Amino acid sequence: MAIMAAALMLFLRSRPQILATPYRTGIAFGVITYFIMNWLVVPLRFGTPLPPKALSIATQLFAHVVLVGIPMSLVAARALKPRAA
Repeated sequence: MAIMAAALMLFLRSRPQILATPYRTGIAFGVITYFIMNWLVVPLRFGTPLPPKALSIATQLFAHVVLVGIPMSLVAARALKPRAA
């Protein structure tokens, strides 16, 4: 999780214009992390068979988008927002 958060922060620091749309960014980030975790990390670590069942895809996509991607992008947008001087 820390690696995912750091990757998002580094990405958003290099592209501050994306901070204007945190929900869209969060959805995209959630989908990307879903694919990285479930199609690369988990099979390499645990040797799980692919493709997963449709219900598994739906619940894990929901978790990655709603519970990880959107909150992380909202926190990142707030943390990286330029401060008024």
